Amino acid sequence: MEDNRSQQTKVTTPLSIRRGVGGEAVSLLQRGVGRASVGVTCLFLLFFFPTLLFSQINTDRVMLMGRNALYYEDYVLSIQRFNMVINAKPYLSEPFFFLLLDNLYL
Repeated sequence: MEDNRSQQTKVTTPLSIRRGVGGEAVSLLQRGVGRASVGVTCLFLLFFFPTLLFSQINTDRVMLMGRNALYYEDYVLSIQRFNMVINAKPYLSEPFFFLLLDNLYL
């Protein structure tokens, strides 16, 4: 019986290792404990830190919102919208033009 234990080697993770029956080291993940807490942690991060996720923006729609803000003389909002489009697609010339126009009106 001593020979079987010395021949068997278990690889354990460093997460909360506890002694099981017979003195064997059993981690919480091997016992099935902790998987729910990992899921809850992921949901917590997704809901309370949305900046961790990257979303696509509809640049045409944001350009339209920036133009509308420029029309209604809301220059701060239009600058924000045009900067969003420039950050997403810096190769477009139209947001730069409207940003210049916005700064000229301001």
